[in-house]
Amino acid sequence: MRPCPPFFDAQPMPNACRLAELPTSLLLRALEQSQEGILVTDENNLIVSANQTFLSKLGYELSEIQGRDACAFS
Repeated sequence: MRPCPPFFDAQPMPNACRLAELPTSLLLRALEQSQEGILVTDENNLIVSANQTFLSKLGYELSEIQGRDACAFS
């Protein structure tokens, strides 16, 4: 699989251990309430989820983009 250019310069999160300790419901709420478009992919760069901000900016429903290669949206 060809790599696609990153949307941003991803750096390891220094507080990743603390993040993993947060309740899932809190993380999901933060994802949905963010004013930034967030796209979640799997290890093969296939879209697993996206928040409403991302979907609204692109004009898609989640069901239309799930399973597609994220490079198509870069």
